[in-house]
Amino acid sequence: MAKKKVFQISNTLTEGLEETITAAHNYSGELRIDVIPIKRIEVDPENPRDFALNIADLYHGIAETDENYIRKSEELASLQTIAHSIREQGIINPIVVYKFGEKYRLVAGERRTMASILAGKTDIQAKILDSKPSELKISLLQWIENVERTDLTLWERLRNLEKIIKVHASRKGLAAEQITVTELSNLIGCTKPHAMNYKSDIELE
Repeated sequence: MAKKKVFQISNTLTEGLEETITAAHNYSGELRIDVIPIKRIEVDPENPRDFALNIADLYHGIAETDENYIRKSEELASLQTIAHSIREQGIINPIVVYKFGEKYRLVAGERRTMASILAGKTDIQAKILDSKPSELKISLLQWIENVERTDLTLWERLRNLEKIIKVHASRKGLAAEQITVTELSNLIGCTKPHAMNYKSDIELE
């Protein structure tokens, strides 16, 4: 019987996570911070979602006939802790959106947006882009956001990083495996040793 591979992350991988926060300023474009009405926020249909739950479910309730009723109910319960924090302290880290007509489309911060609705908020602090960023910039912004999330596993963080590498490689006409450690280091704003650890852990899966 083949031995089951155990997914492990090297200890040094986590040490460099905070370094990537500085990369946001290199790729996010011109951001302005403002308070916007939550009802003008919508999910970008082109971006993948982690949640089955959606904003409409929070306003109208989850129908028992919904095929995702159990999953959505569990996701709703998981938002209660964030909602409580928002009631007590407000939003510490603004969401990221871009203007889309009279609406704002989410780049990052879907959980905070939904938790704010649960908390009874009608508006939310946001970093606003005037236009939709490129796929690579969106991936990088989401990477920065995920670095700061405590509820995200390292496996999930690496899935986001793998997406960044693939998008960057596609733009250059290369395979993801051809992206060098130096390129990755420059792309996400971390040291070469940490970039090497990221790349190694992705390739070992």
